[in-house]
Amino acid sequence: MLAVPRAAGCASNGGVAVAFFAWIGLDDGAAIHERVGTAVEGGVAFFPSYAWQVVFVPIFTVAMLVTFHVVLRTRRASWTRTLFTAGLACYIVAVGLDYLEGRVGAYDHVASFLGVPLESVSHYSRVVEEFFEDFGASLILVALLRHLLFTVGSIRLSVVNRSESGAEG
Repeated sequence: MLAVPRAAGCASNGGVAVAFFAWIGLDDGAAIHERVGTAVEGGVAFFPSYAWQVVFVPIFTVAMLVTFHVVLRTRRASWTRTLFTAGLACYIVAVGLDYLEGRVGAYDHVASFLGVPLESVSHYSRVVEEFFEDFGASLILVALLRHLLFTVGSIRLSVVNRSESGAEG
């Protein structure tokens, strides 16, 4: 893929967004934040939910604010800003649901009120939390792709079948 920038320096701070999404991908597969949370659990006993939130929520907040700053600088991009803001809101809801899930007894009243087992409530809460997280990531990625299209003059993607072009590989 070849991207031709319109102006020098147009991708400043864009590396933060790339690093953030690389981290999200690695973390989803390797559960890094859960492992770090387990390692620091004793040191943050004051926190009523998962220990990873004390460590990573401030880091994620800074990464999102820097990325949002990059998106805000885009001209003619109100739709891009809207997508990014909606994605960010989805992430906030997901972290809030994760916070509730980590609190002991957070869903007891809901399960009692609905007359269903606690496991059912916590299961569906996790499903809803994952939906918000994934949907938020999708919205933010679309916003960042739109930002890329506003930032560069052109993008050309070439797909070549090496076996038909005579090259071996």
